[in-house]
Amino acid sequence: MPIDANDGSLKEALEGLSSKKHVVRELPTQDRDFNQENVLASKDLLLVKELQKSLNLLLTAFDSLKFDDLLLFIAKPFRMLLLHFLSSFIRGVAFALGVLLVFLMFANSFFPKILINFML
Repeated sequence: MPIDANDGSLKEALEGLSSKKHVVRELPTQDRDFNQENVLASKDLLLVKELQKSLNLLLTAFDSLKFDDLLLFIAKPFRMLLLHFLSSFIRGVAFALGVLLVFLMFANSFFPKILINFML
């Protein structure tokens, strides 16, 4: 038996399908949204892991360069000036003692009696 277009049952079936359209479409969109959230979460996780890796590389570089000590000296310049002054003073005293020792050695070899009288 051929189906007549004016038949009420066909019209009811089409209306039933059209009324269920929103139910049928909700599920895939919810899944798609859920999948997009998972993709975004996994991308965020990858970005966080890359950031951690970069920060670890920076920390090892700063540790090897003693960057924190340099920042400490920059933050407190008086400390750096005092350190340079003391190191220069010690160099100067060591140089003076070395020159005196060399002078006394030459004086002893050329004028032994003068050095003996000087020591007594």
